Amino acid sequence: MALRAGDVVRLFDNLTDPPKSKRFVCVDWKEGWFLRIDSKLLWPPHLSLPLKGNEGCLDHDSFVELNTVLEFDDSVVDESLKVPANFLGPIADCDRQRLYDAVQSAVTLTPEQRNTICANLLAAGSSETDSSQSQQP
Repeated sequence: MALRAGDVVRLFDNLTDPPKSKRFVCVDWKEGWFLRIDSKLLWPPHLSLPLKGNEGCLDHDSFVELNTVLEFDDSVVDESLKVPANFLGPIADCDRQRLYDAVQSAVTLTPEQRNTICANLLAAGSSETDSSQSQQP
């Protein structure tokens, strides 16, 4: 299953203590880039992600970490997505735009990361708009 920027998935995170399954927002499927979603504000910078509008992919108000991009190997993501419940769906369009804005100003990300992530978020938003328009009579 190919993910789009803004899709939320559940992946096993070896970097947490203790290691456990966490939610992540995909920002570059080809590179395996994801941003961790936390239930508590832990690491600046971050983007608050409200439950309202994101009920399909969140259980409560959350925070997207913008301090680093986490890279997952394709096999890890593919294995996780064999369990249908691990694909949680996309974040709301308005929050994808807010994520775009936050990534653009995140000095913790490299210029390459910011450019790539923002291009992917724009493409994901425009492809949703294109597909919804093509379904209208």
